[in-house]
Amino acid sequence: AELEQIEGQARQFSEQLLRQFIPHLNDLLIELDDAQVEELFANLERRNKDYRERYIETSDKKQRRERNNSMKKFIRRWTGELNENQNKRVKQWSLEYRRLGSEFLQSRIDWQEKFKVLLERRSKGGGIETQLQTLLLQPLEPRLGIAQADFEENRRLIRKLYLDIDQMLTDRQRSRVLRRLRGYAEDFRELAGRVR
Repeated sequence: AELEQIEGQARQFSEQLLRQFIPHLNDLLIELDDAQVEELFANLERRNKDYRERYIETSDKKQRRERNNSMKKFIRRWTGELNENQNKRVKQWSLEYRRLGSEFLQSRIDWQEKFKVLLERRSKGGGIETQLQTLLLQPLEPRLGIAQADFEENRRLIRKLYLDIDQMLTDRQRSRVLRRLRGYAEDFRELAGRVR
């Protein structure tokens, strides 16, 4: 329950930051010329192609191995080296994780199409800020359609993994995590002070 509360607070914080950033993004977007917009969407298409290759066209075995390795790398940034039981727990998670490949890619493409339509209106004198805010603040989940249940299950599995790893932390690992968290908290305090 505490992890869910922290996750909810982080989501609220990121939404608040995004709301503050949208007017500046709007100003930037309305100044883009057509060549810059084309370059933006060419980059998005390359990222979609990369996603397709990594998460749709890749075998289940290879994808799960890559998820296992990337999650271990992520956790090690916080904890340092993992012990055997922690490694086994991450591997178990990677085997349980549900693939969202094509559904997730399609939701990205749908969102990008809406974004493209919005950018096409930028030079016609109409304000796009309200539509931009709606588009950027729309949660991912409703766009997933039939994959919603898998998405929710993956969130649950990740939370469970984090809780299990937390219970398995050695004293040294816990000290490292706390140092990193204190460092981030200090960074955020400094940033908040600059904004005022």
